[in-house]
Amino acid sequence: MSEKKSSEKFFLFFHEYKWFLAVLFLSLIFFSHFPLNYWNSDRVFGDEVFYYFQAQGINQGEFKWFSVTQPLLLPVVLSLLHSNIILMRLTMSLFIALSCALLFRIARKLFSVKTAFFSVLLFASLPLTTMYASLLYTESIFVFLLLSLLYLFLFFKKDSLYYVLSGVLLGLLMQARMIAVFFIPILIFLVFFKGWDRKHFYSMFISLLIFLPYFFLGGFKFFSEKSSLFSASLAPFEIYFGLKYIGLIFFALAIYSFLVPNKKLRWAKTIILFYFISLLLISKGFLFRYFFPAFPFISLMIASLIENKKKLVSYSLIALFFMSAFYGIYLSGDTKMQFTNFLFLNPPADCIEINSFQNTCVGQEVNLPFFGQDSNTICSYSSSFDSESESNLIFISYLDDKAVLYLDNELVGKASDPFRRHIFYKTISSGKHSLLITLENFYNIGGIGQVLICKNVPF
Repeated sequence: MSEKKSSEKFFLFFHEYKWFLAVLFLSLIFFSHFPLNYWNSDRVFGDEVFYYFQAQGINQGEFKWFSVTQPLLLPVVLSLLHSNIILMRLTMSLFIALSCALLFRIARKLFSVKTAFFSVLLFASLPLTTMYASLLYTESIFVFLLLSLLYLFLFFKKDSLYYVLSGVLLGLLMQARMIAVFFIPILIFLVFFKGWDRKHFYSMFISLLIFLPYFFLGGFKFFSEKSSLFSASLAPFEIYFGLKYIGLIFFALAIYSFLVPNKKLRWAKTIILFYFISLLLISKGFLFRYFFPAFPFISLMIASLIENKKKLVSYSLIALFFMSAFYGIYLSGDTKMQFTNFLFLNPPADCIEINSFQNTCVGQEVNLPFFGQDSNTICSYSSSFDSESESNLIFISYLDDKAVLYLDNELVGKASDPFRRHIFYKTISSGKHSLLITLENFYNIGGIGQVLICKNVPF
């Protein structure tokens, strides 16, 4: 009898979640292709360097650089994967795949299966989505937690478990990205709209308890440096990158769907509006990728257009978007070019890596990568190395912010762009040499990623 009940429960569960599981499985197959075949596993790109080496530090009992980076959640998750870069990136694929499945579940609760599939296809076909399914960036886990919290808020029964889970998810959301702090007023607004309960105070208390450790590790410094009222700016390059790879069609559809009345999606429009206002009013400066958490909701709004009477127009516009999006993913091979900075996990064979430098600001030796230089400081990094044969260049990544390089007390070059890797061409004879880097940090992250002495350009 008990076996029969168990089989019935399994059948009911499978029947209820079959589409969710199907979308999860297909999304995971699709997204896992990119970290396995597209991104080099011998290096970390862009901001990956911070989270990867923070995870390494956590494994050694050290919590470093959290006064200049996002909160703890991603490095803690990565620390469980023991430096396996491929497994780490596949975990990011899993978070994005789960986000697609949750988006389908939310859309299916509100609309038809067809609309739910369209919303997932729109979101999954965005080049930024495939990128964050591959890279160790906080956006992947942030979007997953945000959709989980919204699913809980929209469809769960308001019992004791609901209040505990909502508090835990909100706390983890804030531990994923600092911007989640600004989701609190959005959620309070939505909760009041649906009915406030004093038990929501317990949820807030739980979330603050989860978030509090970040401030003990210096999070307030990061918050104060990255936030400034009415001073947001978006770099022209970021606008170009966004329009080229996301497409004007997506933004045109987003604006159109936002203006089309739809009672079922008032909550989504509220979240998008509050989120964009928070970015524009609070963030000191933001990159195009900061918009990414809004993309699942925009995709749902666009997909809902096929439910209205102008189906031919909607289908035509969505078809045009798919063509432009897949072109951006598969045919434009320079998606990686936005990452002009990277660090080798395994330096090339014809390069010498210099790991240790004497730092005048901390008064002791530091090991690279090092990103602990304070804002508005000038520090000197000195080291020596022994070259067995002649080399032709010095490769340095993550020189943040402005640097002057000397070899054997002779000026080699200067660098002023922290977002690019730098190659200084210089014939270096065999024997012992000294290296000095004077580094000025203006704002937030400061330090050096990697220094290589190479015979040839290492990429």
